Amino acid sequence: MTPDATEALQRHVSPQTAALLAERMTARDLTPDEALVGAGWPSTVLYLVLDGALDVVLEEVEGRVLVGHIGADTWVGEAGFLDRRGATATVLATAPTHLLALPRSDFDELCTHHPAAASDLLRALTELLASRILASSSGLLEEVSDHTFTLTHPAVTAGPFKRLLASLFGGHSNG
Repeated sequence: MTPDATEALQRHVSPQTAALLAERMTARDLTPDEALVGAGWPSTVLYLVLDGALDVVLEEVEGRVLVGHIGADTWVGEAGFLDRRGATATVLATAPTHLLALPRSDFDELCTHHPAAASDLLRALTELLASRILASSSGLLEEVSDHTFTLTHPAVTAGPFKRLLASLFGGHSNG
């Protein structure tokens, strides 16, 4: 593991946890337009982006809907990794991207033999998920007049979210 990778891990977890993770994580490189994960794929690996860029997209009948962008120094794949249900979106590299990969089996071993380190990593992932929930819940709707709102976030302006919200609020959807 390179010193840069260890430093990246230490920005999220304690030095002790970073050392244990560094022993278990492997490098992975993506080229532009290469998928890290696709919607519905098993999601048994957690990634830390060292450098590069990724887009998170939903595949809809109308085409791809961009719902997020992931840059360097953040985790990706955490939701599927934790809940074991598989990926809900497609994650594509938009530039040469270098990542560290932690297989779920190595995390399970960490839980058994190093519970404090596993707890430290879970704390970091929980903080990330909380920040993503807050970010995604703001900007979904914009008030255009008293009691009238318009959908503004790309995740809800097309596809199943648009249809769901339209049905909930008695509107119509052509998508």
